[in-house]
Amino acid sequence: MKLLSLCLLLVFPVQASVIREPSPADIRAMAESSVQILVHISGLLVKKPYTGRDGKTITPPPEEIEGGWVGSGVVVDVKEGQSFIMTANHVAETPTVGTELEIRGGTIVVTAVAMEIKTFPGAFCKAKAKVLGTTDDSDVAIVQADCEAGPVAHLAKAAPEFGTKVWDVGAPLGMHPNGSFTVVSGYWQGYTDGPEGQYVSLSVPVIGGFSGSAIFNAKGEIVSILVRGSRDYAQIALGIKLQTIAARLAQAESIGW
Repeated sequence: MKLLSLCLLLVFPVQASVIREPSPADIRAMAESSVQILVHISGLLVKKPYTGRDGKTITPPPEEIEGGWVGSGVVVDVKEGQSFIMTANHVAETPTVGTELEIRGGTIVVTAVAMEIKTFPGAFCKAKAKVLGTTDDSDVAIVQADCEAGPVAHLAKAAPEFGTKVWDVGAPLGMHPNGSFTVVSGYWQGYTDGPEGQYVSLSVPVIGGFSGSAIFNAKGEIVSILVRGSRDYAQIALGIKLQTIAARLAQAESIGW
């Protein structure tokens, strides 16, 4: 009986499940569903008065300034000419007109705020500063844009396990799209209790502009949104876990679209 079992094993070997690597076309689809988010802020810099050499108080004239930042996002829905883009809250959260921002040496009074997205392979589209489904705890937001970007990327049904190969597609330093292969190295609770505090730990270098980028599995499904990187360790980054992303997406759908 033992010999027969061994022979059967040799003739009919057990096939291990194999996860295929994404093809160039698959990775291109990831890039096409990813967008670059640009935030433009205009303000009036009011500098603090100072005392001149002659002892008199000098009040510098206000100065108009321009600034902003760039981040990444991924298209999660398109309806009636509008695109809904998931990104990091700290990318999408913008100050309102009239907000005073204290800086060294003075105050910046915000006079204008504009947001736009850049799609692959390079079309620009205005986006509303209105943000749906934002929570400070999870650092996830949904931005509504005035164009049909895409294709739409869908959430995975299951979270990735330790050691799973995944792909991060974003806009580092304003370059878009830029994909990086990485590995899920674990899950980290963070500094808060409960499910909102849990992050996916990723072994990927992160620089400015990657915030809000989607982490895709080999099927091109979203498994995380990258939100943090380490300044001290180049190969450590954190993403929002799949369960939290799904909850924020459901919240946004229930209140806005």
